[in-house]
Order: sequence, then structure tokens, then C-alpha cells
Amino acid sequence: MARLIYTNRKTIAFNDLHEVYETIGMLTAGRYSTIKIEKNQESGAWGEEGRIQIYSDLDKFLDPIEARFSAGVGNILVRVNSNAFVEDLIINHGFTIGPVPPTGTVADVIPPTYSHGLSLVPASYRSDFIRGFNK
Repeated sequence: MARLIYTNRKTIAFNDLHEVYETIGMLTAGRYSTIKIEKNQESGAWGEEGRIQIYSDLDKFLDPIEARFSAGVGNILVRVNSNAFVEDLIINHGFTIGPVPPTGTVADVIPPTYSHGLSLVPASYRSDFIRGFNK
């Protein structure tokens, strides 16, 4: 089950599980963002970094995510760094890690299908997931 607090170097603190599952629904839809795992340790940095890269519609994201916005690069408006949250998406919410290209250091985190993602949501939060998915 999802948590309210995801901590590593920066904390994402949701107010309730309704916000968590709405956010998971949005990320499952992938309309405004992609999720990546950057293998930064291969270029001398401290380690892998889970990132939500947001390309449009910043106002659609709930305050706990917006509070973690940091500068984007290129066509990425902002990003949210959170190994703990990205790890939870993979372990508990049906997201999977795609392959790292042979010459690359970034893996895509692939959202589940709508029906699979929804099936992993407790019944009392399904309307939140659906609302997020349809934003």
C-alpha cells in the first residue's frame, strides 16, 4: 500500500492517501510526464536517481508534488527527484523498468496499463486514481 511520506534527499509529503492515488493515476496516464531512472553513478555521481520529468500542465499536479519541483533541462519544464517514490511505483503499483540502451545511462519507468494499475488500488481509493488518470 502507498505511503504518505517518501524520503531520501528531498521529501514528498502527501496529506492523505487520496492525494497519493490521484498522483499515481496521473503518472499512469503519462499525459504530462515521464519517469526515468538515471544511472548517475556511471558518470561519477553518488548513485541512481528516480526522476519524474514534467513537460506540460504544471498546474495539474497536486501540492505535494509541486513543492518538490526543481529546474528542468531542455523541453522538461520541471522535475521531481525521489528515489523512494519511484521505487514504490515499481514495487507496489505496477510500474516497470525498461532497458538501459547500451550507450546510455537512463532507463524509462513504464507505467502499467490503466486496468492493471487500477486493479492494484484499494477499493476506497479507486475514484482518486481514476480522477488523476483523467486529468
